[in-house]
Amino acid sequence: MLDWFSNFVPVGILVTDIDLSVATANGWFLRHFEQDGRKDVVGCHLFELVPDIVARGLDRYYQSALAGETRLLSHRFHKYLIPMRSTVPSSDFDCMQQSVVISPLRIGDELVGTVTMIEDVTERVVRERELNARIEESEQRLADELLARDIAEENARLKGHNELLSQEGRELQHLNQTREAYLHRMISSQEEERKRIARDIHDHLGQQLTGLRLSLMALKETLHRGDDPAYDFEKIDSIAGAIDRDLDFISAELRPSGLDDLGLEQSLRQFVEQWSRHFAVRAEFHSSGFHERTVPPDVSINLYRITQEALNNIVKHARARHVSVLLENRNGSVVLIIEDDGVGFDVDKNPTSIRVGHGAGLVGMKERSALIGGTIEIESIKNRGTTIYVRVDKPIQR
Repeated sequence: MLDWFSNFVPVGILVTDIDLSVATANGWFLRHFEQDGRKDVVGCHLFELVPDIVARGLDRYYQSALAGETRLLSHRFHKYLIPMRSTVPSSDFDCMQQSVVISPLRIGDELVGTVTMIEDVTERVVRERELNARIEESEQRLADELLARDIAEENARLKGHNELLSQEGRELQHLNQTREAYLHRMISSQEEERKRIARDIHDHLGQQLTGLRLSLMALKETLHRGDDPAYDFEKIDSIAGAIDRDLDFISAELRPSGLDDLGLEQSLRQFVEQWSRHFAVRAEFHSSGFHERTVPPDVSINLYRITQEALNNIVKHARARHVSVLLENRNGSVVLIIEDDGVGFDVDKNPTSIRVGHGAGLVGMKERSALIGGTIEIESIKNRGTTIYVRVDKPIQR
């Protein structure tokens, strides 16, 4: 049934019946099994054929498929579903890295088994690692060159001022340490942001695009058989809608395109709504006092980024169920309050947590607040939640 797939489908396809016995497999799958010395596939129970699935607790995904649910397995979390020999022998991987879709198999309205589709992503993972290593090396080299140039310029200015050499030497050392720390934090923040965006794109868009491609293949098979393609069209439309929503959210995080046109109030309202939908955390936005009033662009973008960073910290650390964002105009001053009901932390007991416990996020918020002449206060109670209070005096314009 699947022989024609072997000529042009670069993925493994494995079909089981309702009892999870292998009904058929395409050429890609059989070739990789034969390379590992496993030839008798059809008719074997899947878990007896591949005991590693049960040993690693991945059998629950097949139970979900038999309950009518489609499940996706990312190589970032599971590495592989079925252990197969790596297709990149020179890599660090002994086993092929796989992206997997496990779906229920229906004939009409009757659930008759499962379909497993396996994509070999080993080479792509290796290339990503190599690219990230080259980027880190280039950025470190650039940072070293900039630091060396700055030191050379400072030394040139110090020449001829021997009587002040000791004092200026100490000032130069402090300046270099501050600059190095800033460059390191800036590069680290940029790299973390790149990794987060790359992770979001891969984990969300990458899997969705794989699902879309596989759904299109399924549609082609449905049309080839002359069956009703309505179910396949609905599935493709659902995946395309999810891709569209994720693209909107990622684009808004990179650059709030409506900030200049809509203003801070409406841009924050849209972002909070998108964030709430994207991460499935209940969030509310309230504002007051901004009728026919505008906030300067530098204040707007920094308050927007502070809100982004605060919500990102909530996703990473707080485990909150509810978030509230409040933006107010208080007699010409802008007040931004972000509250969550998450796990919190004891600021008084551990004041360094603002610097190390939550990473560069809280430090970045403090620096952005200072950049626009504002103040920031952080209150948190363990297991009761966290409140971030930002105030910028008198930036409101008519």
